[in-house]
Amino acid sequence: MLSQNALLQRFVATGTLASAARALRGPHLAFTVRPGAARAINELQIFEPTRRENEIGQLLPETLGEERLTLQEQRLQIGSQELVLVEPADVDAVMDMYIHRGQMDRDPYWSRPWPSAVALAKLILQQPSIVAGRRVCEVGAGLGIASIAAVLAGAKEVVMTDREPLALECALRSAAASGITSVADFKDTTFSKSSRAQVRGELLDWTEPYLGPKFDVVLACDVLYEDFSVEPVGELLPQILSCSGCVLLADPSERTRHNREYFVDMMQSLKRPMLLEECTQIEEVMDGKSYSIELMKFHFKEGSESVGVKRLLT
Repeated sequence: MLSQNALLQRFVATGTLASAARALRGPHLAFTVRPGAARAINELQIFEPTRRENEIGQLLPETLGEERLTLQEQRLQIGSQELVLVEPADVDAVMDMYIHRGQMDRDPYWSRPWPSAVALAKLILQQPSIVAGRRVCEVGAGLGIASIAAVLAGAKEVVMTDREPLALECALRSAAASGITSVADFKDTTFSKSSRAQVRGELLDWTEPYLGPKFDVVLACDVLYEDFSVEPVGELLPQILSCSGCVLLADPSERTRHNREYFVDMMQSLKRPMLLEECTQIEEVMDGKSYSIELMKFHFKEGSESVGVKRLLT
């Protein structure tokens, strides 16, 4: 459950009755945030929404003046599993937020589900043994679709990482809205001490040194679409992965193929090489349109092991 302290850490909120702030019964909280107020408990007023299916609240980071970012719920069916995504209602509003902040290097498109994430989530739900009982980290999580699937598939611990705090707020709310009960409050820090919660969010910038723990499984979706991202991602993943772990990467087949090829070569050229163990191309249908997605699995080379790629899905 998102606590008062977590909300106070980043937002000041006003709503209906002050007494309602004591009744934080779940993740679906409607609230409006305003800048400039002192962070006193009695200024946090949160109320249960009357139209939860259509609108769960309005978020306003303190630096945004009087603009507001409205969140909505979207139901996403992945096989037999329904996920509930909490996302900004308007992508353009997210872009306006970045422009207002002067963050011209930020990409607002994390705020929508993408076929690569859906394809990887589907793989995880179809083959839960990949993550069951293991510690999992998703790089560039966005709305956290693959991470949520990993929790539902029985992962011991899942850490969603992204450099965008609002993405992590939405991802954690999505996890809670999808029925996951052990969700940590988001804290605006990089890799805090271990948490007892099954899923949590951590800030992670690919271009900065990685100081966090290692994981059994690392998930990555749509992380190779920019040429300048390939090397930082290629340098980061081996630092996150445990010696016996695996990386699962999903990427659109027809987009920036040269980046994917460079990434594979880079992994095989490491001091301790990472081999492309399994690879397959699948078709993912979203909104009536078919998308070709490449699913790849990497692991650290063991001894004299040679490259031998097999299909990830059979």
